[in-house]
Amino acid sequence: MSELSRLEESVIRQAHKKGQLKLEQAEAEAQKQFKKDQREFNDEFAYEEELALEALKHKYEHQIQQVENRRRQSSLIGKQKLIIGMFDQAVEEMNQWPKETHLKFINQVLELYHDNYLRIQFGEYTLKHLEDQDLETLKKDFNKIKINSHPIDKQGGFIISIGRVDYNYIYAKLVEATRHDLSAEIAKRVFSET
Repeated sequence: MSELSRLEESVIRQAHKKGQLKLEQAEAEAQKQFKKDQREFNDEFAYEEELALEALKHKYEHQIQQVENRRRQSSLIGKQKLIIGMFDQAVEEMNQWPKETHLKFINQVLELYHDNYLRIQFGEYTLKHLEDQDLETLKKDFNKIKINSHPIDKQGGFIISIGRVDYNYIYAKLVEATRHDLSAEIAKRVFSET
């Protein structure tokens, strides 16, 4: 082999060695950059995934809160209807009292006004339970009483008038007044169960 061939071979080996070294360095650098990029991508992906999960969590919590609010609202509406129904039923039961109960109530109230000249007007539902004889007995027992012959339509109970002052004993009005007085206590008991 000639000197030139050896020199050529030596230069080629050295160039190959340098190229191999540069290639290994470039591969190492590329591997290092790849790992860095992969970490950054993983970190960014994890961050975006965390944001997406947080958004889903908030959406889920909001939906749960809406369902809970609807359930409470439905429960409250049901309980309010129950309370209203109770008072309506009380009025209906009063309107359906037997004659003796109506007369007892009327007599008890009239006793409060026994020294006064008064006029009484019965509700239609109460008057249908009373007979003419019952009205005559009331006039005899309370001699300062005048009975209005025209009943109050679709009502039970009565109104007592003394001069220009009316005292309302219509059952629906009495129950309504009681409802206002008791509504806070009833609501407290019924709604505390929620």
